[in-house]
Amino acid sequence: MIDALDIALLFATGIGGGILAGLLGIGGGIIYVFIFSLFIRDFSAKPIDSAELVSLLIANTVFALVFAGLSGSIRQYLSKNFFPGSIVWIGIPGVLAAVVTSYLISVSGLYTKEIFAVLFSLIMIPVILRMILQDKIPMARLDGIKPKYFVVTGIIAGTVTALSGLGGGFVIVPVLNGMLRIPIKKTVSISLGAIAFVAFFFSLYNLFGIHYPEYAFPYSQGSIIFPMVLPVVGGVLIGAPLGVKLSHRIPNKWLRLIFVLFSVIVILRILTDFL
Repeated sequence: MIDALDIALLFATGIGGGILAGLLGIGGGIIYVFIFSLFIRDFSAKPIDSAELVSLLIANTVFALVFAGLSGSIRQYLSKNFFPGSIVWIGIPGVLAAVVTSYLISVSGLYTKEIFAVLFSLIMIPVILRMILQDKIPMARLDGIKPKYFVVTGIIAGTVTALSGLGGGFVIVPVLNGMLRIPIKKTVSISLGAIAFVAFFFSLYNLFGIHYPEYAFPYSQGSIIFPMVLPVVGGVLIGAPLGVKLSHRIPNKWLRLIFVLFSVIVILRILTDFL
């Protein structure tokens, strides 16, 4: 079980992830994946199978993303920077893709922690490169984007969510801003809303569709281990609105630099622990 110091660490992690979500629209999953990897084994009565460890890691990370996306979206709504139509077009196919991918992973039993570490790193590398090389992009009108592009974005984002726990923001932000040329402030808002949408329904699946009774996790439901995830959620509810507010004050180049440095550290840590 965890002690008061662990709870404080998890709470601080939630704040940090929430700020990252509000700043960049990526949900903060990169932080939760790292911190949960340090705690999950402590809650099991016996050693956890590698494939199921990855499933638990992703499920609890996505559960935290529900609150990061929702809290940030509420702040965006109050700022009159909220786009429900685009969010739904991305969210519905995203949910379907996430659930189907997760189901295939669970029945195959082949998605080990080693594969997860490599895939996690491969997903992050192009994101890091984009943050380093990002240039000014001409803006496009949101109402001029065809829904099919949002649908494809949602499918890819949902698949990435189920495979990595990153929440899909690492797909949504580069696609909407870099490829579809949607202004970054609108992109961040849409990404947060889509993350909340996909993560919520995917978490329902993880809460009631998957169970690990042999590990006897205390105070858990389905794949969600509440003593571990709730302190993070508490921090997220504070950090996400703060991140949205800070996003209007911090220069983009500094945000990208912070993101890149932290991403490299997390990748190295995941590779060290899981390989």
